[in-house]
Amino acid sequence: MATASAAAKSEQKSPIVLGKGKKSRPTYSTRVFKKSSPNGKVTAYVGRRDFFDDGHKVDVVDGVVLVDPEYIQKAEGRKVFGQLSSWLSFGKGDNVYDADYVASFKKDLLNLTVQIYPPNNDQPPRTRLQERLIRKLGEHAYPFQFQIPSCLAASVSLNKVDADDRSKPGGVEYLLQTFAGQSATAKIGERNSVPLAIKKLTALDASLQKEQPQTDTKKSFWGSSYPVNVEARLDRYMYYHGDPVTVHINVDNRSNKTIKSITITIKQLSEVVIFKEKTKCVVTTISSECGFPINPSSHLSQSFSIVPSLSDCKHKSNLAVDGQLKHEDTNLASSTIVRDNLTDAEREDLGIIVKYMMKVTLHVAFGSDIALKLGFGLTHCKPSDDGMTVRVDPAPAPVPAPAPTTAPAVEAAVEESSADDHYSADPTRGANHQPPAAAAPAPNNVAAPEPVPAPIPAPPAQQRTGPAVGNLISFSTSDEPAPVNNTNPFLPGYVPPSRAAASSAALPPATAAPAAAAFAPAPAPAATNVNEFLDEDIVFEEFVRLRTAGETEA
Repeated sequence: MATASAAAKSEQKSPIVLGKGKKSRPTYSTRVFKKSSPNGKVTAYVGRRDFFDDGHKVDVVDGVVLVDPEYIQKAEGRKVFGQLSSWLSFGKGDNVYDADYVASFKKDLLNLTVQIYPPNNDQPPRTRLQERLIRKLGEHAYPFQFQIPSCLAASVSLNKVDADDRSKPGGVEYLLQTFAGQSATAKIGERNSVPLAIKKLTALDASLQKEQPQTDTKKSFWGSSYPVNVEARLDRYMYYHGDPVTVHINVDNRSNKTIKSITITIKQLSEVVIFKEKTKCVVTTISSECGFPINPSSHLSQSFSIVPSLSDCKHKSNLAVDGQLKHEDTNLASSTIVRDNLTDAEREDLGIIVKYMMKVTLHVAFGSDIALKLGFGLTHCKPSDDGMTVRVDPAPAPVPAPAPTTAPAVEAAVEESSADDHYSADPTRGANHQPPAAAAPAPNNVAAPEPVPAPIPAPPAQQRTGPAVGNLISFSTSDEPAPVNNTNPFLPGYVPPSRAAASSAALPPATAAPAAAAFAPAPAPAATNVNEFLDEDIVFEEFVRLRTAGETEA
């Protein structure tokens, strides 16, 4: 007996499959959900529990109610009604002793009621599902239909991480209820009612999208004459759940900085409209060094793909997901359809607005990061009437060729010169001198002689007038002597005062030069005394050492 009752119970819970009887062709079948009231007098049949909004209209909520005629006729004036309601709930229940207590809030968004039995005269035409169910169930099956407004909120639940929290998650919910009562406004009893949770989901056509998301930015750095130009764009605006989101990056690094790596983050932005409470939640993040580092005066053009998935962020609180039915798997909430020119009341009817944003961050060595933001949307694939998923992918957008950029000219530190330049630059060989002809190739058994480089002429002689300080030597081509520096020891040509006085005393008195001597050619410069330079270096280094030690020169 126990086995028979268990089999009967499992048979009652399993969905009905139409089209597989003996008299029908086994070409196709339809899955139907069935649920009965606790007293078994009212039974509801619906073909699906997910209804999609394509931006223009929502799928019709249709079904059939099987009524027990004896139960209806037992009480005078008893009728059967259907009710479709929706509401926004927010809060944590009634535990005021909880530190995170938030008063629960509920706002009704939709409340539609129709009379199913006895049927009215102005009923809409029956759908194909209703015709087949009535033909199978008999004359006591009565159809019903509801039309959800397109401007209403979609089913959204706010994710909860705490397993001990048994309160219902906040969000937007839809409930289809059939019950027996004296009037539509009568109190609904638990024994003669059939509640059935349904979902309103968004299913937009990805080919009918907005403009292609793209953005660019320019970042300048201190000490750099040129900026870093970055461009980012997506293939399209709308993506289906589970599709990779591809971003194309063009980086033109004209600065003196090095870009080390890139980080791409997808965030979900949700807003409870009535409270104006906005939250951000990171869905997934990737980092890459492929194609990096980008050195100065370099360019990078590359594409990166990232898949936003609920499995990467299940542990995060306040994450918006599609409405859950019991414990079945779900996915991230679809993007909300927000029309233009909405009033405040119409905007509140949206319940929770969900958006998605991609943030691209370039990490710069010894500099601030460069960030760009791109908005996009996620949606469902709308199934057809036979249960098959209809997926319409847009044509891939053409990838424009990157614009040619002119990098700043970099001056060469060393100029390369050929042997011909040495010959033409030598004034002693004459203007008509030609470089020697190239030697004929040597036979295979004779080694070719090594070429002898031409001598490079020495630069004209110049007079050194100052001491050598490190690698810097001051030169002067003037015939006048350089002024003596006896005040600042950190400049070239420094001579201590005592030494300058001794040198001036040893010089003979100056005499006036004859007038003819002014037109005479300048005498050849005297040979440089190397010991004088060495002596000056020793004095200079000794002075610096004394000043560093805090002493004074004797």
